[in-house]
Amino acid sequence: MNLQSKKIELQKDRILITETKEIKFGNNENIQKLKQKFKTELYNIVLNIKELKKRAEEIRKILVDIEHMEKETEKEVGPAKDPA
Repeated sequence: MNLQSKKIELQKDRILITETKEIKFGNNENIQKLKQKFKTELYNIVLNIKELKKRAEEIRKILVDIEHMEKETEKEVGPAKDPA
C-alpha cells in the first residue's frame, strides 16, 4: 500500500511544503515487483525525454530556417514599413 501525505505550513516569509511518501511491502517477491515497476517507469521516462529532446532539436532547426528565410526576404524586399 502506498501512503502519501502533504503538510503545508505557513511561516513568516515563506510556505513550507513537506511531502512524505511511504511504500509498504511484505516479502521479497513484492520488493522485486516494486523494483521492476520503478525500473519500467524510469525506462519510459528516459524514452520520453529522448523523444522530447529530438523534437526540440527539430524545432530549433526549423526556427533557424525561418530566421534565414526572413533575412533573405528582407534583403530582397527591404524592411517592412509601419503604415501608421
